[in-house]
Formats: sequence, structure tokens, C-alpha cells
Amino acid sequence: MNRATSPVLARQRSLGALHLNDAQAIQKSNKPTVPIRVFILDMHRYIVVHVPEDAACAELLDAALAKTQLGPCSDPYDEWAIHDVFPDFGLERPLRFYERIDDVQRARTNDEGLFMLKSTQWGLMLHVHNVPTVSAVIGGWVALQTSPKSCSNRWLELREYTIFSAKSEKGKAETRHCSLQDTELYLVDESRSHAKQYAFALRSVHDGIRDLIFASQSDLNAHRHWVKSITGARSYVLRQERPELFSRGRQRVYQKPAVPAVPAVPAMPVAPAMPVAPHIPHPLSARAPQAPRQAPLVAPESLGASSGAASPTESTSDLPLSDTAPRNPVGVQLLGRYIHRQVFGDAKNAPPVDRVALDICQSHLDMHGLHSSKASTLNTTNFTLPPLQGADLGEHFWTIGRRAAQPWLGYAQDFADAELPPPPSDADRLDEGIPVQEWITLDKSLQSDVPIQPAKFSTAPGWTKYEFVRDEQGSVLGLAEGVAVPYPDFRDSALVFDVETMICESHFPVMATAVGKHAWYSWVSPWLAQSGERHEHKDHLIPLGPRDGTAPPRLIIGHHVGYDRAAVLDEYTLHATSIRFLDTMSLHVATRGIASPQRTAWALHAKMRTQRQIDRLLAKERVHREATQELLAMLDDGFLDNERLSELNLDGIEGLDELVQSALSDTRELDTLFGAPQADAPVNSSAATPWQDITSNNSLADVAQLHCGITLDKQQRNVFIDGTSREQIWSDCRSLLLYCARDVATTHAVFKKVWTAFQTNCPHPATTAGVLALGSTFLPIDAEWCDYKARSTALMDELNDKVVDVLCDFAEKLKEDGVRDIDAYAQNPDAHPWWQLDPWYAQLDWSPKRPKKGSIDEQTVPTWWRDRVAKFSGKLSTRHQVTPLLLELFLDDGRMVTQVDGEWVATDGKTHEALGITPLSVGSLKKYTFVSRHSETLDAIVRRDSPEFVDEQLRAIAEQVRHMDPVAAAEHPHFCNLNWKPVAFRDPDEPQIWWPKWYYDTISPETGKPDVTIRNKIAPLLLQIAWDGQPIYRSREHGWVYSLPGHGDGLVFGDGDERLKELVAQSDANGKPIHMRKLPHANGDQSNVGNPFSKSFVHYFDSGRLTSLHPGDAAAEAARGALEMNAQCSYWISVRDRVEKQVVVWEGEAGTAMGCGHDQNGDARGLILPQVISMGTVTRRAIEKTWLTASNAKKNRIGSELKSMVKAPPGWAIVGADVDSEELWICSVMGDAQFGIHGATAIGWMTLEGSKAQGTDLHSKTASILGTGRNQAKVFNYSRIYGAGIRHATHLLLKANPDMPLGEATRRAKQLYMATKGNSTRSSDVFGRKFWYGGSESYVFNKLEEIATSDNPRTPALDCGITAALSKKHLPRGKDAKLQGDYMPSRINWVVQSSGVDYLHLLIAAMDHLCRTYDIQARFMLSVHDEVRYLAREEDKMRTALALQIANLWTRSMFAFKLNMDDLPEGIAYFAAVDIDHVLRKEVDDPCITPSQPKAIPPGESLDIAAILERTQGTLHRDMRPMERWIDRETVDVEQEEPLYKPSDQMHRCVGERGLYFLQAQASTDFSEILALDRRAKRVEAAGVEQNATANATENATASARPTKYRRRYGSKIVDRREKREYSTNARQGVLDVFHGLETLLPPRPVRLKQPFFRRREYRMYLLWTLYRRVMRAAKRASGYDFVPFLRLEFHRQRRCVFRRKAMGKCAEAERLAVALETGDLEALQTAEHEAKRVLDRVAEKRALREKPVQQPPVYPSGALLAPTLYNKPMFRYRPAQPVQMSMMIRSRRLRRMKRIERWSEVIETKNLIRNDLAAPLPAAQGVISASNLAEFYNPFTQAMQEQFDREVERARMSFTPEMLAKAKRARLARKAHLRRVFSDTPK
Repeated sequence: MNRATSPVLARQRSLGALHLNDAQAIQKSNKPTVPIRVFILDMHRYIVVHVPEDAACAELLDAALAKTQLGPCSDPYDEWAIHDVFPDFGLERPLRFYERIDDVQRARTNDEGLFMLKSTQWGLMLHVHNVPTVSAVIGGWVALQTSPKSCSNRWLELREYTIFSAKSEKGKAETRHCSLQDTELYLVDESRSHAKQYAFALRSVHDGIRDLIFASQSDLNAHRHWVKSITGARSYVLRQERPELFSRGRQRVYQKPAVPAVPAVPAMPVAPAMPVAPHIPHPLSARAPQAPRQAPLVAPESLGASSGAASPTESTSDLPLSDTAPRNPVGVQLLGRYIHRQVFGDAKNAPPVDRVALDICQSHLDMHGLHSSKASTLNTTNFTLPPLQGADLGEHFWTIGRRAAQPWLGYAQDFADAELPPPPSDADRLDEGIPVQEWITLDKSLQSDVPIQPAKFSTAPGWTKYEFVRDEQGSVLGLAEGVAVPYPDFRDSALVFDVETMICESHFPVMATAVGKHAWYSWVSPWLAQSGERHEHKDHLIPLGPRDGTAPPRLIIGHHVGYDRAAVLDEYTLHATSIRFLDTMSLHVATRGIASPQRTAWALHAKMRTQRQIDRLLAKERVHREATQELLAMLDDGFLDNERLSELNLDGIEGLDELVQSALSDTRELDTLFGAPQADAPVNSSAATPWQDITSNNSLADVAQLHCGITLDKQQRNVFIDGTSREQIWSDCRSLLLYCARDVATTHAVFKKVWTAFQTNCPHPATTAGVLALGSTFLPIDAEWCDYKARSTALMDELNDKVVDVLCDFAEKLKEDGVRDIDAYAQNPDAHPWWQLDPWYAQLDWSPKRPKKGSIDEQTVPTWWRDRVAKFSGKLSTRHQVTPLLLELFLDDGRMVTQVDGEWVATDGKTHEALGITPLSVGSLKKYTFVSRHSETLDAIVRRDSPEFVDEQLRAIAEQVRHMDPVAAAEHPHFCNLNWKPVAFRDPDEPQIWWPKWYYDTISPETGKPDVTIRNKIAPLLLQIAWDGQPIYRSREHGWVYSLPGHGDGLVFGDGDERLKELVAQSDANGKPIHMRKLPHANGDQSNVGNPFSKSFVHYFDSGRLTSLHPGDAAAEAARGALEMNAQCSYWISVRDRVEKQVVVWEGEAGTAMGCGHDQNGDARGLILPQVISMGTVTRRAIEKTWLTASNAKKNRIGSELKSMVKAPPGWAIVGADVDSEELWICSVMGDAQFGIHGATAIGWMTLEGSKAQGTDLHSKTASILGTGRNQAKVFNYSRIYGAGIRHATHLLLKANPDMPLGEATRRAKQLYMATKGNSTRSSDVFGRKFWYGGSESYVFNKLEEIATSDNPRTPALDCGITAALSKKHLPRGKDAKLQGDYMPSRINWVVQSSGVDYLHLLIAAMDHLCRTYDIQARFMLSVHDEVRYLAREEDKMRTALALQIANLWTRSMFAFKLNMDDLPEGIAYFAAVDIDHVLRKEVDDPCITPSQPKAIPPGESLDIAAILERTQGTLHRDMRPMERWIDRETVDVEQEEPLYKPSDQMHRCVGERGLYFLQAQASTDFSEILALDRRAKRVEAAGVEQNATANATENATASARPTKYRRRYGSKIVDRREKREYSTNARQGVLDVFHGLETLLPPRPVRLKQPFFRRREYRMYLLWTLYRRVMRAAKRASGYDFVPFLRLEFHRQRRCVFRRKAMGKCAEAERLAVALETGDLEALQTAEHEAKRVLDRVAEKRALREKPVQQPPVYPSGALLAPTLYNKPMFRYRPAQPVQMSMMIRSRRLRRMKRIERWSEVIETKNLIRNDLAAPLPAAQGVISASNLAEFYNPFTQAMQEQFDREVERARMSFTPEMLAKAKRARLARKAHLRRVFSDTPK
């Protein structure tokens, strides 16, 4: 910051002018003055100043500054002060501004002293308003020097305003040195040669005698702590002893005029315990810069109230539009008072800030180097806001949330109570019964005998309605016949809806079903039915109402309803519709969902549960089978043995024939065996159900099974998925409609369960409004969408082909080289193939493999040649089948042909001459004369030449013939008889072709060519990739590794890596052992690298660590190309399938009229309805596979411009904003809420006021700790807030710095968590809970864990509850939590992210209210976590931007309001900028240039709040008229509608004494101080001091500590033997607290209380080891007597006996029994045996009596009715007796009414007395109270009692329902029938 513009320097210049004015005022006065010599800065110059005789040091300072004209201090943290200096001793101290000069001079005695004007860093302690309210208590080790020759280490203590020293911290040889009543602390000049480092002196003067004590420390922080503590304690003594100084000093301070815009810094903060964190940059560790002697801008008394706010009676002129915004005590600039008054009103909801909490807060900030002077100064924003819709922000958001959610919220409530009939039937013919319309017309006497014919589904195209037919009482009798309708009736305002789509054909629906409160509906696509309008087209959408704008609101319910919404015609429009969609999957996830870390445990539990169920069924079946067999065997024997029957388990036996059933029914003993099975044993209600049993997966089948016990069969769904034809689906249309309807009925059953749970879990209507809005998202696109997909795919294929071609060429060449040289190596077995010597190629599998069929160019030959010639192993002769054809024989002009039976004939076409099987036999040659074109060969056959010659000639002819053209051969008279089909043939004499196996595996079966990509495992080996010049190797166990000679411990390889094991066993050329290391992985050494060409290795290739050592240049280019291609294509590869599956509907398609128009080229625009699951996670975040995970455009990522494909149509604009650090601010404000001050915690201050330039923001602090970049630090911060631990931080460090050793990464991660999260107490012994302390984020994490671990976790803003699977009730506890996991990161993540979802829901509700109220044409388009986008009309885009800013202001204020804070920082009240754009992108100036999008997109417009106010003139009205000023408005009347406003009862402020102790404990860095604070809190609690704590101050505030291994109990105290030696309790407290604190710090004494006899060690030793052992040994040795059970029972009783006389008598009896057993006294033994038997029998009887179940008599309705009275509704009478619960209910109501009547009489009498006797004003302690006010005080009581009386009257007026009357009638008839049976069976 520029020093010239520093607010601190400006303040000091102003103060200089004030000093000058005061000095002139003194000179003009008539007071007597004295000259004072004041040295300036050093001893070389001085001035003489005249001041009054009784002047304070402040007056001397003012006069000296006025005379010297000194400018501001060089250090903005320092201040000018007058110092009391003793040059001879090298001592000096800055004088307090309120000390008198003459007192200082008198205290010098005989020492030479002087005054010196110089700057000091201790200026904060010199002010009058920084005097502590209590003396500090501090102790620690120092080097103490009491004389020039003695210096030793001593334990120094400040307590009771006195300095003590001792040889140990326990007080050994303790010495009292001085009292602070006459002692001052002086600083020692370190420039003196004798001075020690970090030393101070204690100079005391008593009776004119001066004494000096020197103390020094080795730690600067400890030194500062001692100086502040002793100086503060001395100031406290001066306040008590010299009050006249302070009265004058206060006037001197507060009469100074305040300097504007200077942050106020109140009282001296609480000093932290030693040692303080060593990284504080400024020398003063626990102070902030402050204007000297200046009153704070915000008085401490007003903290937590409406600081600076206008009073209710202010006029309009008192609320200017440009007021100065105040700052809170930590320097955070707050809202302007005009804005504050409009948002927070009178701000009476928040309790005031405790001064002690303020001290702790400032000390905590100082410890982390955060000062108010570093806070930024912002321009105050003031304009008129829309009025709040309620008395406060809570009621305001409840009201606007209810308006946004209605009427759909009411539709859901009403529909959840509906009972629906079953759907229509799928039967083609329904012969049974008559239609329900005809059935109603029948006579009532006939209706019971005539069945109702169920309706059947219609297959007509379009909608068909099946209306419910009801009787006179409203009960549904059945369904009417289907009637064609254009869309469902408006009466059915809520519908359960399900759509089916043939996904292989198109994304358009083919059928759907729905149900409402009045009818079932079905819809069939005209294309499926092949009838109706446009039935030849597939593109049909489902209408749900008229599209002319007259459609009433309608609620559509479905399971994953986002999928069904894409099929609704009404949704394809730019304008908002009146339809809202509610997803039962989202409702289930929000109430019973399962977190990701829980899925593994849940799947294992579900598997084991299923196995147990199967085992039980099998066991039951086995038992039943055995019982059946035994029963049949008994029947075969001819009699039934009752004893054997009683041992059988006959429950559930099926399949017995009638003979067996009749035989069993005749046996009286079996009546009870075949009765109804007994109910299961009652479940222990105190034992919570495990979380695995209350959750499930999100599919409809799983959810229905969990909530409703419904089992769904989803097999029929496969016909829509597996490509079934339209004809097949149409043939089974009714059955598929019934399947769809069953899903609808099941969804409704699920909805009834989950909706009730959701309303209980998330009661705020703003949550429902947000969920409904998120279910109506849409995205407009244009024709470039198709071009985008084509461009991205083409570019990816092009890049991939280049790399693949190079890799395939390398593979082909390597294969050819290997195949060529294999023969040479085969001839020389001792030679090693060259590939075995290559480190890369040796890893390939060179085992030979035959080429795949069709993968090489094989020779093709005719089939006849292959089979008859080539494969014929013998010699061709006259007997061969093809010889006559090859010789082309003719007989008398007849050609030779063969018959089917194999015989030859000669035919000329007319005549046939049979020649037999062998026409060239010797007989045939003699008989016939053949003619051939090959006469030489024929002559050789006739001459009977050698067979070899004939074979040679015939094969030569065959060789010539096989090369003939097949077409010509087909026309040849002889060759046409041969099979000319071409077949593959390989000459066996040719060399064998083989391939290496690695090459064989690369051959594609489709193309027969090698297919090598960068994802193949051989790609790095082909390119010879090396890491640091060393070859890389592929390991099955460790992934890709590299060799590192002589470098530490290497990897150990298993059986699958034999070559690597051999390599590790070798040594390199220098004789060093070879070790293997993994390639660096982003997740650390425990993860394996699967592909070195992934995008994370690109920078390694650029740096040269990853290279290609292939000798060719093409390999290096291919390697780089592979890395770049993988990096560029990775995004498109991951999203291409999701992008291709997007459901896009274009303008005019399927009858749509979107209003998008066409682009300049005439191409249609379209809409995408994202299939958003509005609450897809347990944190209630919305999820969607494509758009909610889309990244921003990146220059090297193909297809990453996906979001920019969403474009606003002409005349529209996309208006949106990003919430700055949303979840980080939510976390920080939760921590700040414990103090009630924004920025009270270190993380809160850094979030609000942290500066990147000054390095005070959170990300810069984290980066400095880790040694990483600021962007990387963001990842660490957010992951830590979401609950990630040190392991995750270590992984992130290794990912950012792969070269960093694991140990170093772990050390840095621990250092980060130590500085941020702090240390953990690790047990609940301290303050009743585990908590973090000493870190900059300890407050935040303690608050998050407090919410997450509470019995009923709720988000602060909207009171939304956690899912049942993560609730404390169902999670394991104790040891089970450690073994199974308590999922604390997931629970903390829920608190953070679910609060972020509340933020979004509040923002949406506020925008809905503003758009409705001010007619802003804007529609919610999409939200991606902290981004929100609206599609607004071009003329309304600025008003939309202003509405977004107002909504954000309201939302942030709502969070502060619900966290018990009554103000908001200016810096986070508004969006940093609102983006107005024509495309969807993160930043408006992002050109979105990518490899597939080279053309830049024009920028949009980004406006801050000042620019928006300038453009809109600060109004939301369309006609630009000014907003109504807040002070001129009338009170807004809020309608009282359901659900009624329910204020939250959450309390987040730490209040009460215990709460303040806990605040200080969290800020402490010393565990011993925490223990001391805990002891003080326990004593305060035990003494009843904590009277002002609220009911929910701290959840575990009353938990007491338990003794542990290191803790011992002494009386009522618990003392820890691990306490450290330093402690500090420097805080502002009352006198009683001080005494409690001092008492707890004293060494505890082991007080032993008087113990009862049964707890004394002597008695227990005698009872157990003397008496019990003696008696038991004697009893075991005694023969014939068994006294062991009796003795064990008696001694067990004896241990619990608390009466001495009885215990001693029992011991005497045991002694006598022992003597009798040892001596064998028979008489005594018999007497003892009789007594033992009596006692054991009595115990057995009592046990049997306790275990005997109590049979409750059955209760059933008697048929009589109990009339309604004031105490009961209409009820049944039961027999044999009325249930006790009913009787007790009536009795309790009667008693309550009697008490209420008495109370009513008292209140009425009191009110009458007040009105009659106290009409005059009554003086009171706080003012005057009128009698009417006192009488009105009782109005709420009378109103409440009157309401109870009214309810009783309504109860008495109730009547019996028809159902109750019918049930009573049935009971009476049943009783009469029973009596008739009884009397008929009774003999007369």
C-alpha cells in the first residue's frame, strides 16, 4: 500500500494537528506551569516544554510534538510516546498517557532519570481504554538476576499482583520479590554490552528504597508476552489505586474528535499462551494499529446491536444515500447504514458481543499476523431495495419461498394423501362382469352378486383417459372405459408420469402412462400405432396442456423425472411454463441417500444380508421337509404320538394331502400347532437401526423395496433397450402399457413415503422452490451444435491416425526384422537374438504364432485343383477322377461327362454311350478309340508308359488348366464339370510363415491389419521411451517402472515379473546394484502408472525427463505427438458419448413452437432439456452427466468449448454471476458466528479482507506453507474444508511436485494441517468433546464438526436435515465407529455443500420473487454449483442483473441473520460482477479458442454493482421510476398461508462463561492452558456462576471429564500428570472468576474422603482372597455335598451388601461353614445343605417367574360406541376392558382442563384488579408502566387457554364417521353370531 495514502499515516497527521491545537490551548490558560526537559530521539538534542504542575504524560507529549513539529512515525505500527529513561542502567519505559509527570519524577528517587520523546511499539498498552479488567496470571522459566553476580534459571510467576520465583513450577523454595503496587517494568537497552537478549527489569520503590530485578528469555514471543502481562497488571493496579488518573484520562481521550474512515480498535486483546506462533511479521504480536488517544468509531457497548443504524423515529433526511459505512472491531467494512436498515431493520435479533469474546478474537487474529490496518476500503453502495416480505429476513424468505413453491407445493401435499385404484388391464377380452357404468345402475341388492368388469388399455394414438368411477361416499369402484382426450384433465393438477422410449430407434417417446386423483391416462405414439396425424414420422412429443398460455399450473411427479421431461411437448419453449417437475429419486437421496464412501460397506452388508436370508429360507425348508417326512411316517404307522408331534415344527408346511389334513384336524392336541403363527418378539426401540438397513440404491426397484416393500420386475423393460422392432412392441402394446402403469403406481407409493420424509427433513418452502426450479432447466442452441460434434470427432480421428500410422509402421518393421533373422539364430543355438539384448524389445513376447486367418495375402486356387491334384499324395493315373476331363477326351464326337453315381458317359447331346467308372481302363482302350487335345499324353497312357511320366504329364496339364479364366472354364465342355470355387492354398514346400506373439495380439479381427494406438502396452516399447535416460519397463504388479542404479531401496517383484527379478539381481557397468522405481503418479507412490502417454506426463516430455531413445527422428515426433494427442483428445474422448446422446429438439420438430426462430442461414435453432437430478447427492447438489461437469474452454483440449455451444436466441441475453468463494465464505462465517463478528477468526478475516498483493488471503498463506503456487493452494484449501485429511493433502502435493519425496510431502502436509486445522485434543475429557485448537481454521472445523455430530444436524440457513444414512442415530458408536468408520469427512462435507445448496435455493427464490413483482422477463436456465445463469429479454437484461445483485445481498444477509449476526460485510454483499453474454461460458472475455474452435467468440459484458446502478438508475421498475424509499413505505402485510412461518431455534453463538472459556481454548496453542481453562469452566459450572448461557450454548457443555491413563481423581478433582510447565489465563473476567482461576492453578492436593467399609482394600482382600478362597477350596474337597453354586451366589450378594452388621454376620456364617467343611461336622453340614437348597430353590422360582411371559387378554371392539366429549373424540368401546391408554388419556385431559379453569380464573381476576385498582401510572425501576400494559401482558396466556377450550369444544362436536359406524355394526353382528353358536352348542 502506498505510504502517502496510508490511513494510519493520515490518522497520525491529523493527530499532529490535534496536538498543536492542544498545546496552544495550554499556553492560553492561566494554570501555573513548570519547565520539563525532553530529549528528542536520543541524548544529543532536547527541548524545554512548559506544562501544568499536575500535567499528564499525554499533555507533555502534545506539547513536545507541537514544538518539534515531528511527522508521523516511520513505522505505521508505532506511535510517539514519552519515555522514562535511566541512562546509567540502560532502562527505559514508555509512559502511559494518563500518568502524571510529578509522580514519575518522585519515583526516580536518587537515580538519574530523564524524559525522552521517541517512537514505541507498545503504544497500544498506553491508552486509558486498554486497561485490563483483571490482572493476568502467568508463569514460565526465565533467567533471573537479583544481584550483579547471581543469575540462575527460575520459575517466575505473576499472580495476585505479585512477582514470585521458585526453583520448580510446583513452588519449591518460592520467594516473593515485589508487588505491582510499587513496581514498574522497564525495557533493557540491548545495545548495552552487559545486557542479555530479550530482557526486562522490574524496578520497585518502597519507602524510598529502590530495587532492581532483571529477567531474560531465549524466545522473543515469550518476552513480549511477559512485558504485556506485567504492564497490563500494573495498569490494572493503577486503575484500582489511583482512580483520579483515569477520570481525567478518560476525558482527555474521548474529547478528541474522531478521524473519519479509521477503523476502531477496542480493548487490549487476550494474550495467547507461550510460545506464540513464530511467523508473526510485526514485532508486536498481540496488537493492531490504533489512532493514539482516539475514541473508537463503534463503541464497545454497542457491539452486536444496530451499530450506527438510524432510530425508528428518524426522518427521511436522516437516511442519506451516501453515508459512511462503519467497520467492526476487527476492521471489516460493513454495509452502509441505509442498506443495513433496509435489510436488517432494527437488528434486535442478535445478542450483543461479549467483550471477552472480542479480546479473544483480536488476540487470535494478531497471533496469525492479521491486523485491521490491512483491511481494504471500499466504496459504500447505497440504493433503495424492494421491501422485505415479513418482519425480518427469516419471515421474508419464508414468504417468498412459499410464493415461489405454490401452488405446486400444495398439489404435492394433497396428492401425497390420495389413494389410487389399480391401472387398467392388458387383456384383449374381458368376459367377466359388466362395465362399471352399468354396474352402478343396478339395484343395490344385485350389485354384490355381479362383478365389475375392469377397464382395459386402449391402443389408440394420443391420450386416453380412464376416469375413476366413485360411489355416493366417494369410494372408487373402478375405471370407466377409455375416452380419447387431447391431454390430461385440468382437475388432475398433480400427475405421476412415466415415459417409454425405443432408444435404438430415436429419443422420441413411443408410449406413456400417468395417473392423477381423478383418472388414469395412457398415451401411444402415432408412429407406433401407424395411425393418426404424422404417423409416418417418429418425432412425436407428449402434450400436457394447451399451448396458448391458458394452461393452469400442473405438477409432474416421476422417478428420474428429468428423463420423462424431455418427452413433454410443452417444455420446448423459451418462455416459462406453468408445469413443474418433482423427482422421487431426488427426494429419496435427500432423505435416505447414501454417500459415496458408504457404498462399499453398504454393498458388502447387502450381500451378507441376502446370504443370511437365503440361509434362513434353506434352513426353514429343510426343517419343514424333515417335519413332513416324520409326520408322514407317523401316519403310516397308524397312530399319532402327541409327544412326538409336540417336537415337530409344523408352521408353514404345505403340500399335505387331504387325508393328512383331516387326520390332523381330528387330533385335539394339534389345535394350537396349526393356529396363527405368533408375532415376532418386540424389537428394542432404544436400539437404532444400522444405517445399512435404512438406505438403498437409487433405482425405482430398490427404492420401492426399501420404502414400500414392493418388489418390481423390470425384465419387460429390456424390449425398449435391446432393439426390438416396432411391430413386436406394437403386438404387445397393452402388456407394455400395463408395465409402464405399474411403474407409475409404484412411483406414487414411493412418493407418499419420501415426500413426507422430505417435508420433515427440509421444511423450508425455499428448498422446495429451489428443487422445482432446478427441475426446469433448459439450454438453447443453434445449428453449430452439429458442426461442433463433427469438427471435434474429425480432428480427433486425424490426430489419432497420424500417431497410429507411425506406431503401425514401427511394429511392422520390427516384426519383419525379427522374422527375417529368426532362421539365422535357429541355425546357431548359442547365439542370442538381437531383440533379447534390447531393454525395450526384450520385454515383448517373441514366441511364434501362426498368422490369423485372412490376415495375410494367401494364394487362391480352384477347389478341384487343391483337392484332386495338390493334396493328392499318389500319382495321377487313368483311374483318377479328373484325368478324362484334363485330357479333354472325345468319343465319336461325344464329350466325356460323369454321372451322379460316378460313371462316365460319352454324349453328343442326342445319344449316350456308357463307359463305366474308369473309361481309360485297358478294356475301354481296346474297345473304343478316344480323341484328345493332349495326344502325346493319351498315347503314353495307351502305350502304358511309366506311371511317373504319366503323372508328370497330367500334373503339367492340370497346372495349365487351373490358370484358366473361371468364366471361360464355365463354358468349356469338359472343364465346366470341375469345381472352380477359389480357395486359399499354401504350398507345403514353401517356408513356414510365423509372427511374434506381440504382433499377433495387435491384429484387428475386423481389418486383419495391426492396430497399435498409444493406449497399447507395447507403444512405449516401440518408441523406446526412457525416463532420465533409463529404459522403462512394464511390471504386472507395479505398472511402468525405470531402473535407478545404486539408489536406495527398490521395488520387489512377484512371480509375474521374472525378467525384472533377473534384472534387479544384476549390477550395472560400475558394479552398483540396480533398483527399480515407479514412474511418478499423481496420487503418490502407492498408485501405478498405466500409460506414460497420459496428459500428466506432457511437461515431463517438455523438460526432457521423458524422452524417446529410438534412433529415428520419427519416433521422437511420434512420442511427442502421442502425448499431445492424448492431452488434446482426452476431454473429447470422455464426453463424446454423452454429447452424442443429448436429446436435441429443433424448432418446428415434433410440432414444437419454441420461439427461437432460425439463424441467418435459415437453419433452425433448438433446445436441450438437461436431465438434471435436482438433488442427486446426499448434500442435495444437483447432478447431470454432461452440463454440470463441463469444463471451461482450453486451448489444447478438443471439444472443450462445449459450454459455448449454448447460445441465446436473438432478442435474448444470458445473464448470470458466480458466487465468489461461496463455500469458503460459508465455512468461515460459521466460525465467525461463535463470536458474532464478521472476520473474527483467521480464516474469516482472510476470506473477507485477505489481499493477494499483501499475501494475507487464505490461498497465499497456504501456498507459503506448502511452497506451491497459489492456484494449487486453492485445491488444498477446498479439499481440506470438505473434510479431506493429511493423506489427501500428501497426494495433492505429490501430484503438483512429482519429484518431491514422499516423506517431505507428508511433512509439509502435516505442517499445513498444524498451521490451519491445528492440534486435536483427541478425547472428550476436555470441555466434554474433541476439538481442534491453535490453528487458523480451528474455529471453523470445530463448528462444522459440532453441527455434523449433533443429534439432529441441520444447516444453519434453511434448517435442512442430514440424510438418515449419515445421521448420528444410525451410525456406529464407540469401538464400532473406529472399526466400521463414522464417515466424518462425509458428514463435514454435508454441512458445507448442503449449506451451499441452501445458498442456491435462497437465490432462486429471491430471483423468482423479484421477477414476478417487477415483471422482469427472465427465466432460470442453469446452475453449476456456484454459477447461476438466467435467460432474459434483451430489454430486461439490466434489470435482471440488478435483481441478481439484490438477491445475492438478501441471501448473504439471510446466512448472517440465521447465524445470529446482525450485519454484513460490504465486500461480499454483492456479486463481484454480473455477466451479460450471448453464449454460456465462465468468463465473458474468454474467446473459447480450442483446437476444434479456432475462431474467437466476441466478448460479452461484465458489470459490477456500481455500473449496474448507473445503467438502471437503481430501480427495478420497467418505466425507470424510482424505487419507493424504505422510510416512506407502508408495512407489508404478509398473508398467512400454509405452511406457516416457523422461526428457527438454532443458536450458534458461544455464550456464557463456559462458552467464552471454550472460545479461548480453541485459540490457545498450549494444551496446559486448555486444561486450566477446562478446570475453571468446571468450577464455574459447579458453583452455578453460568446463569446467562442459552439453552443451546454448546452441545457438550455439561459433559464432565473422565479419568484416563494419565489423569487421576483426587476427591472431586481430576488432575492431569501431563501438564506442561507454562500456562496463561490472561483474560478479562470478574473477580470471582479470578479467584476460581487462581485456585485451579494451585497444585492439587490428594484429598481422601472417608470411604465406606465395602470399598476399602482391606475388606475386599479379606472377602475375596481370604474367606472366599478358603470356603471354596473346602467345599470342593468335601465329598457328598455340593455347596459351590450356593457359595458363589451368596458371595456375589455379599459383594453388594452395604450394611456393615449384615455383612459381618454373613462373614461369620461363612467362617463357620468353612470350619464345618474342614472338620467334617455332619450336623452343621446337613443344616447348611438344607439352607442352601432352600435359597437356591427360591432363586430358581423367582427367575422362572420373571421369565414367564405375561399373557395380555385380547382386546376387540364390542360394537358399542363412546360418544364424543370434551376429553375424547368419537371412539369404540372394547371388550373385555377399555385399553389403559384410552382411559389414561381421558383422565389426563380432564385434569388438565381443571387446572386450566383454575388458571383462567386467576388470570381474569388479576386483569380485573389491574384495570380497576391500578389505573394510574405505576412507578417502576426502569420507568413508568401503565395498568393497560400490565393487563395486556396476560393476553397471550388467555389467548392460548382460549384456543385450548375451543379445541375441546370442537372435539365434543365431532360425529361418528360412516367407516366407524360400519365397523361397529360388523362387531355387533359378529358378537351375536358368536352368542348363537355358544347357546346352540350348550346342552339343554
